[in-house]
Order: sequence, then structure tokens, then C-alpha cells
Amino acid sequence: MITVLYWFMGVTGELTVILMFGIRVNEKIHSFYDTLQKISVPDTKEHLELLHFLMHLRGEPIGLSIGGFVVIDKSLVLSICGIIISYMVVLITLPS
Repeated sequence: MITVLYWFMGVTGELTVILMFGIRVNEKIHSFYDTLQKISVPDTKEHLELLHFLMHLRGEPIGLSIGGFVVIDKSLVLSICGIIISYMVVLITLPS
């Protein structure tokens, strides 16, 4: 039982570090978008390039991904926490 608890705590710690780092990267990218929106560019060509870059930032989600399937953000972390809590509740309520 102690081995399982030790394993669970280790995996939970690693997962927490990875997810927190992924959330931070995602937030930094999107805060950069807000900064770029405030820039005024007098040259038309540079303005079009900036608009193109801004559209790229707003397109597909950008950040750390898990195998290219999903980008790590706050909603993913909440979903994973909900799944883990639901699984634990089911395991606890099942008779031995």
C-alpha cells in the first residue's frame, strides 16, 4: 500500500510540474498577443505582416502539446483533475 501511495504522489508531482509549465507557456503566448494589439505601425506592409501574425496567434491553439493532440491550458488541467477525482470517488465507493 505504501508503494502505491509513493508512486501516486510521484506521478502526481511530475504531472503537476508539467501541466503548470504548459499553462505558463500558454499564458505567456497569449499575453504577447495583447501587447502586439497595442502597437501602431505606420507602414502598410509592416501593418499587414503584424495583422497576419496576430491572425496566426488567434488561429490554432499555440503552446506545449501532448503528442500533438491537445495543447496544455487551464481547461485541460481542470478536465484532468475532474477525471481523476471522479475515478477516485468511484474506487472509494466500490465495495472491496
